[in-house]
Amino acid sequence: MVRTVIARTHVDEDANSATSRTRGTGRCSTRSAARRALETAVTASLTVPHEAKAEGLRWTRGLLRASAEDPALRAVWYRVNQESEDKLIPLVARLAGDDADPLEIRLAAAAATDAIRVALETWAESDADVEGPGSPAELAVRCLRELTGGMRLLAEPRKS
Repeated sequence: MVRTVIARTHVDEDANSATSRTRGTGRCSTRSAARRALETAVTASLTVPHEAKAEGLRWTRGLLRASAEDPALRAVWYRVNQESEDKLIPLVARLAGDDADPLEIRLAAAAATDAIRVALETWAESDADVEGPGSPAELAVRCLRELTGGMRLLAEPRKS
């Protein structure tokens, strides 16, 4: 039950949706498109289009707060994050194309997953709402940009 609630807030399905929009070419045409697709997926995974999703985020907040004192709950949280990263790797590979470096693909998947993890943990420690400044979605995009800033796979092409 706890694992299901936590897993609902993750990026897998939203990333799959974002990558499916690039299937016509088999990959994103540019690195910036791959970065935008990841940002879109991260944002969508934490955006609150209806009250049920907002309630899910509030439950997650409570679980994350409780995990500070509960090693078993914390272990579930880390396992869900690892599983999410594992599922994200093939989706990032699809975005990046056949010539992408496998290490860079794995780093991008780890960055996206950790951006969400860090954003949710930071948000859970605050009193910020589920939307707006300090929200999980806003924090996650900020984290993703910071974590991927130096990645060649997601970098803007250099102008000559």
